[in-house]
Amino acid sequence: MKTNYFKNSAKKLAFIFTLTYCSLGFSQTFTWNGGGADNNFSTAGNWVGGIGPGFGTGVEDIIFDGTGTKNCDFDADVNVNKLSINAGYTGVVDAKATNSTFAGVFTLAAGTFISSSNTLIFGGNLTKTGGTFTDNSGDVEIDIGSGTTITISGAFTFYDMHVKDATPLTAALRTLDFSASSTVTNDLFLAGGTRPFAYKGTISLSNQLDIQGSNTSVPAGNTGIFNFNGASATIVGASAAGRNKLGNITINTTGAVALSGHISLVGTWLNTNISSFTTGTSTTNFYTSSALITSGNTSSTRAYFDNINIQTGATLNVTAGSFIDINGNFARTTTGVFAVNTGLLMFTGSGAHIVSGATGVTTMNAIEKSGTGSLSFSNATNLTDSIRITGGAVTITNVTLKSTSALKARIAEISGTGSISGSVKVETYIPGGTTDWAVLGGSGVSGLTFNSWYPTIPMAIEGSATGVTSAGGKYFESVQGWTESTSQYDTTILVTTAITKGVGYWLYVGTALGVTGAITTTVTGTPVSGAQSLPVTSAGAGANKGSCLLANPYASPISWDKIVANNAGLTDGSIYIYNADLGLTTSYAGGVSVPGGAGSATTTIPMGQGFYVNALGAGNLAIAESDKVAYNTSADPLLKNTATAAAIGNVIRLNLAGGGYTDGTAIRFHGSATTAFDNNLDATKYWDSPGYIGYPGVWTARTTISTKSLNKDYSINSLPYATLGNVIIPVLVKVYASGSHTITPVGLNNLAAGTCATLKDKVTGTIHDLFTGPYVFNINDTTAAPRFELTICGNIVAGVNNVNTVAENVLIKQDKNGVYVDLSFEKNTKAIISASNILGQEIMITKNVECVSDRVYLNLSAKEQIVVIKVITPDKNYAQKFFVSQN
Repeated sequence: MKTNYFKNSAKKLAFIFTLTYCSLGFSQTFTWNGGGADNNFSTAGNWVGGIGPGFGTGVEDIIFDGTGTKNCDFDADVNVNKLSINAGYTGVVDAKATNSTFAGVFTLAAGTFISSSNTLIFGGNLTKTGGTFTDNSGDVEIDIGSGTTITISGAFTFYDMHVKDATPLTAALRTLDFSASSTVTNDLFLAGGTRPFAYKGTISLSNQLDIQGSNTSVPAGNTGIFNFNGASATIVGASAAGRNKLGNITINTTGAVALSGHISLVGTWLNTNISSFTTGTSTTNFYTSSALITSGNTSSTRAYFDNINIQTGATLNVTAGSFIDINGNFARTTTGVFAVNTGLLMFTGSGAHIVSGATGVTTMNAIEKSGTGSLSFSNATNLTDSIRITGGAVTITNVTLKSTSALKARIAEISGTGSISGSVKVETYIPGGTTDWAVLGGSGVSGLTFNSWYPTIPMAIEGSATGVTSAGGKYFESVQGWTESTSQYDTTILVTTAITKGVGYWLYVGTALGVTGAITTTVTGTPVSGAQSLPVTSAGAGANKGSCLLANPYASPISWDKIVANNAGLTDGSIYIYNADLGLTTSYAGGVSVPGGAGSATTTIPMGQGFYVNALGAGNLAIAESDKVAYNTSADPLLKNTATAAAIGNVIRLNLAGGGYTDGTAIRFHGSATTAFDNNLDATKYWDSPGYIGYPGVWTARTTISTKSLNKDYSINSLPYATLGNVIIPVLVKVYASGSHTITPVGLNNLAAGTCATLKDKVTGTIHDLFTGPYVFNINDTTAAPRFELTICGNIVAGVNNVNTVAENVLIKQDKNGVYVDLSFEKNTKAIISASNILGQEIMITKNVECVSDRVYLNLSAKEQIVVIKVITPDKNYAQKFFVSQN
């Protein structure tokens, strides 16, 4: 940027005279006709009437209108009021290397104007509707008078532009409107001074923006957009915050971005493209409640800053999903607000990063820490989603991981050279619903006791002010552990007992009897990080032998599938989580959840969640940072989580409902399954929980459904594919109260096409085709043995479907008279009908019929089995499996 503006006081006085003289209306008009012997501006013969402006006194209006089309050269500095190059002029007006001034309007409609290679000063509007404006690598100075607006209309391309305040030097607002089409290819210099400036419209910048001045006001109408859309973007800011504020900045460059000094913004910082960022010490200051950062989420589209400061009274908003890369610090001044958002702050520098705020709480969505620098928080900071650390040391003190029904903040995977220390507050949202038992852990921090939960969760616990007496005056231990060596509940816990990381505990959770509101606990401690080893043992007794009660050790959800893969042979691969709203223990194994749907255990174990595993021996369950999952939303709330897994086989379910209770069991057909218990595919049935008020001990009275095999009760029963015969599976239903209950099949479409599925009620003798819908029955609460048998037929020929349209003209059905075939042909047709069992043995005498339409009863003696019925015509062969019932 050249600096030869107003080289001497005489020129300054001339410009003052020009503005004053013109404002009084004393101006002359000169029209170019090119009649002189040369092309010089100063030659009188080149002007109509033979009288030229000379080099002007600043009051002349100069017109090129085609009266003469000869080129015009500025042979010395020109100082005029207006310059108009109108339609009809086809020549070139060349300002050469002069330092010229146009105090009034500049208009270009035709011809060519070549700007000065030194300084060209404009004091009025610039309008281009045609012609060519050629910049000669000089300085264009825009001098804006007090209380006035200069507008640049049309597609001008400038090399350097210097925007400054013209005399008189009063404090009134100066406005520069760029309109929409002009470009500065080298340096736009906003001088500012002590006067307020407002910028409107859009100016395209190819290289550099310099911001100077000392005025700290927020001018009205300051909505301009400084759009870097060239090969680089350099912003040289002011010497202090708040000076010469800009409206909006857009970074859309193919090259590098570099920032320095203080950049103050009242509108939007938009980043759409960048090649690289040159780090420095700049600070970008945001003002007003409409401040906004909008960017993408890749290295070339995210927004880059050295330091960010949200100034007093301002609110910095972030467009959803924006990534913001910060080389230095993030600060709020006094009442500055960082609005709730879904963006990501990336601290990537090699120096120390500090998140600070003068007062109140800073709320952030997500943080990613990389690079070698450290990160600390000097004031209270709420995190609503996550912090991920891949490099550098993070001191988490002053941070609270917030938890709501929609989102649970977490400490995501810590990898590379990243580390974490300090003391963190962790909230855990426990949904409302049924007041009942929950299985909880320490929410990912160490150094806790049960006193950490006592203020929030009502407890009847030894050593506390309430003791072990319930509200009704009865003995009740509302906090119990689990002793693996004896498979018994531990009722010796005190309020001062330490909560061991990675260990689960039974807590009776509720704000009232019956139905509870949501509870949010807050605990404070050192975050658990790095590899964790959770002891397990196959000791114990009875049905619960090998049952170990663990808890997610991290302040983040984890994947059970990942843990199983890294601990082969240590457990049977299943997990179990009690759900209060269902009143039972849910299970998960190999991608299948039971009872299925909301509230079932899944591969994702939420932060603070306790769970059972079945150990196959003694050892340590290894859990790593890489076992953390990359999400934590309302899809995975504590105690009520849902998920799916791939390659799980063909799964059908029997769901039980009655008396206000529900449960479910799953039967999976899988290529790796056997008829014995299959690790990583099967899950046993958990019946019990600690007792209730007035009913100490173990509680097992629940409404449940399970399958049984080799004296083992299954919640998930995985079996090999049935290909040669029927699969008969005992089904056990237990109910809390006698009465009417319903078994509903789910997922029958997961079976091979045509496969049959029936449920036999051994009490009533009824065989129910599950393809026809649910089965309703009455049952006593004393039932303890399998009452039902589920039969799945082998997949031979095309399968079984008792709504049997074999083809549009062959229909197989059964009524009280037996199994029959309805035939319907377009013409008289011969048909041969036969039937065999699933071993291929004929079970009836072949029938030969000839008809257009007929109903043929088969007189089958076979009952309660699968048969294959064939119909052969001269044109086609039909075959269909059919289940013959007792009817």
